[in-house]
Amino acid sequence: HPFLTDDEGKGFSKRMGSLSIENFKNEGFESITLLNYFLFIGSSNNIQPISELPDIINKFNIKNISKSSAKFSKESLVALNKNTIKLFNFHQIKDKLINLSEGLHKEKFWRFVKNNITYLREVNDWEKIITENKNHKDFKIDDNFINIAANELPNDPYDEHTWDIWTSKIRDKSGLKGKDLFMPLRLILTGKPHGPELKYLIPLFDKNGILQKLGKI
Repeated sequence: HPFLTDDEGKGFSKRMGSLSIENFKNEGFESITLLNYFLFIGSSNNIQPISELPDIINKFNIKNISKSSAKFSKESLVALNKNTIKLFNFHQIKDKLINLSEGLHKEKFWRFVKNNITYLREVNDWEKIITENKNHKDFKIDDNFINIAANELPNDPYDEHTWDIWTSKIRDKSGLKGKDLFMPLRLILTGKPHGPELKYLIPLFDKNGILQKLGKI
């Protein structure tokens, strides 16, 4: 019988070249993710994210391998990669971040970005979000709102409490709340209508960085 089957229990075609370790790595899967997944896919062990090779070695027991065909799930592999990346601390990953902007606090950046990516290559997208300034007029944001946001911006350094302090001041001055308050700020800071909690993003900026996003310097 086939060693691997798809979600429906059907055997894979020998011509499915996409199912190769090389192609998975080219897609962005971490080596530790692939080792973890394919070692335990056909065993009685639950596949949990693991970031260290010794932990995988200690967990593996050939006696737990099932005699029946293992079911391969790309969806499960993607989820495992995402959750594995969350486990990497900065020192495990810093050599892969050497090409990031010198002005970026890389350790703070990693603590934020690792919870918002599925593949490591996506760090470049977040670097652009933080370092590039988009014209707020492209989002048709009211100039009065921009002025209030700039005037009420606290002094740096920033932490996870800064977002609540800043938005409370803007709300008091503008009378805006909910989506009308938060969406313009999200667009200004990230250029995207959706994304992670901004209180975790703010600490990656200094005051000048946010004022640049607001078009004030």
